[in-house]
Amino acid sequence: MPYLVVEGDGGVVGFAYARNYRSRSGYRYTVENSVYIRSDSLRLGLGRSLLNALIETCQSMGYRQMVAIMPEGSV
Repeated sequence: MPYLVVEGDGGVVGFAYARNYRSRSGYRYTVENSVYIRSDSLRLGLGRSLLNALIETCQSMGYRQMVAIMPEGSV
């Protein structure tokens, strides 16, 4: 599964990855995404860039649906 990283300022400032959403066959073309950006690197467009690259990578791997599970209070 894809795992993408953005480096800057001598370290990792963000990453995104996808994993299988569910093990049932009906979800075989569905992945769940996670995107994390370091707090001092917010509002620079890194999250959007990572998510777009992740979507393209997953599409090239044959996945057709992507979901994001957001914990309550995280937005």
